[in-house]
Amino acid sequence: MAVQDLLYDWQVWSYFAVLTWALQKQLRRASLSSISVAAALVAITWTYILRYTTAYKLAGGQNLFDDAYADVLQAPHDRNSCQLLTWVVVATVWCRHEPAELLWTGMLGAMSAAFALTPPAMPRRSTRVPLAYVVCSILALLAVQRLPDLATTDAVAFGVVLKALHLLLVAPRWLPSFGRSFDEAGVYAVLGVLIACRRDRIACWPATDCQKSIFVDLVACAVVSADAVRRDRGPT
Repeated sequence: MAVQDLLYDWQVWSYFAVLTWALQKQLRRASLSSISVAAALVAITWTYILRYTTAYKLAGGQNLFDDAYADVLQAPHDRNSCQLLTWVVVATVWCRHEPAELLWTGMLGAMSAAFALTPPAMPRRSTRVPLAYVVCSILALLAVQRLPDLATTDAVAFGVVLKALHLLLVAPRWLPSFGRSFDEAGVYAVLGVLIACRRDRIACWPATDCQKSIFVDLVACAVVSADAVRRDRGPT
């Protein structure tokens, strides 16, 4: 498939239709400073993505979504990428009170840009987390655990698990919790322990354009998280 053929792909049009819908809803509530930061992050990450996409299509690639993720999950860079994926799992719980477009912008655009536009508030006291979020978060972490191995051993299973991971991030907003919920601090503690057991770390510098894009997103998400803690604590 030639690069220009993407213009006639219904999946591409659907992708950008949802992204445009989510982004314009976020922009209505965002400040000029947050828009500037988000625009800079999108410009950096998407420069790499578009350059990767062009080279991929010129080489005859047919499964851009799956292959792009397979690229960033190649060892040893998989340990970098999995840090962002596990961050997103926790961030899904963190932003559960925010409008759904935050996650859609993040998944389809750039997580750091989405959270820069709409930094979720950090409640002063622990609240309750619905059962659906807890179950989906644990299943999402299991999906992240499986992806690096499947990327090199089973392309079909990799695609299924990858799409299941994205579904698990948004599903809790519509799944029933049957009146069950858990203390927020306890949920974060459990997720933190599970993620810490992975012992992920910055294993290497990114080598491909896709890896560079997700690495920038990872670093920016870390900064967004640190800034949220700083704002919650107030001036020191």
